[in-house]
Parts: sequence; structure tokens; C-alpha cells
Amino acid sequence: MAVALIEAKPESKPPGHGLEQAKLYAASQRLNVQFVFASNGHQFVGFDRFTGLTHAPRMIANRMHTSRAALERLLDPANPSVTLSTLKRAAAVLGKELRVELT
Repeated sequence: MAVALIEAKPESKPPGHGLEQAKLYAASQRLNVQFVFASNGHQFVGFDRFTGLTHAPRMIANRMHTSRAALERLLDPANPSVTLSTLKRAAAVLGKELRVELT
């Protein structure tokens, strides 16, 4: 189950360049996710579909205290080795809390 959508654009574009496109994808019946992010690989802009709030561009790797390469591994959906610790740091950068629930 998807909880967020990330739209990545080239480094030469502003971080929010793909936000409107990402909002359209996120609202589709197939995805219907709450959180939307657009990024140029250095900064990201986030949008919460339920509250309608957009936050200003933020540095990603610096705020996670990690490298850009580590961030790229985190954002790679084919990477099965992302740790809970890394996800927790990413959530904190986004102003969110990571919760894992087993039911």
C-alpha cells in the first residue's frame, strides 16, 4: 500500500517543478495517497492532500545527515535494503513520525 508519491525532476529544475504533476498522480483512484513530494535530488517540496498544506523547499540529504548516494538508495523502489532507521530519519526531515504497525 502506497503512502506517498515522489516525483523526481532533473537537478537543473526547481524542487517544486513536478509538484502539480505529482498531485494529479496522487489523486488517482489507483494510488490515492495522502503525501506528495517533488524533488530535484537536492531539495524537496511536500504537499499534504488531506490538509492542503504545501511546505517550502527543504534540503534532503543535509537534513538527514547523509549523502546524496544514500538518499538515492532510499528513494529507489527496487532497493530492498532500506532500514527502519533510515526511514525514521527521512520521516523526521519531512516533519512526520514513522510508525510501523503489525496487525
